[in-house]
Amino acid sequence: MRTLHSSRWIWLLAMFAVSFVRAARAQESPPAETSALLAGKKIEIKYSSPRMRGRKIMGGLVPFGQVWRTGADSATTMSTQADLEIGTLKVPKGNYTVYTIPTPTEWTLIVSKELGQWGTDYHPNLDLGRAKMSVKPLDRPAENFKIELSPAGGNKGALVITWEKTQASPIAVHTPSICGHLRPSSARSGLCARPGSGLVIQKEVVS
Repeated sequence: MRTLHSSRWIWLLAMFAVSFVRAARAQESPPAETSALLAGKKIEIKYSSPRMRGRKIMGGLVPFGQVWRTGADSATTMSTQADLEIGTLKVPKGNYTVYTIPTPTEWTLIVSKELGQWGTDYHPNLDLGRAKMSVKPLDRPAENFKIELSPAGGNKGALVITWEKTQASPIAVHTPSICGHLRPSSARSGLCARPGSGLVIQKEVVS
C-alpha cells in the first residue's frame, strides 16, 4: 500500500513539474496571432512570440541558413479562407504550417502541408512550396518576435516578420483575380470572381 501511495505522489509531482515548465515557457514565448481580411476572406497566422532577453538572435539563437520554426514551441500555423499567391507561390485555401530559412541578405518562406507537429519537426517532402523574402535592418531592436498580416487594399495584403534588428518584408500576398477570363457581360456587371473567394464586388471592368 505504501508503495502505491509513493507511486501516486511521484506521478503527481511529475505532472506538477511538467505544468510548471509549460507555464514558464508560455511566459517566455506567449501565444500570439495576426489576421487580415482580403477580399472579405480571412487569413490568419498563429504562433508563439519569444523575447530577445539579451541574447543574440539572428545568426545566434536563430542560425543562418537553417530551417526555423518562425517563433517558438509548437509550429507556426497559417489558415486561409481563400486561394492565395505569396510572391510566386500559389497557396490553395486551407490550413498550413509556416517555416522560414533566414540568411543575412534574404529569407525563404516555407509553406508546409503538415499539421499538428512540434516546431522543430520539419519534413521537406511535405512542403507545398517556397517563396523569397527581402530583408532590411531596423534602427531599433525589437524585443518581441512579431508576425504581422495587414490588408493593402482590394485583394492585396502584406506579411511582415520582425525580431531583433531584422525585418523580413515585404511579401506580396493576394487572392488571385480571374476577371480577365469572365465573359464581357459578367465583367461589365462589376462582379469579379476569385478562386476560393466566391464573387467579390469590384469596380466596373469594361472589355
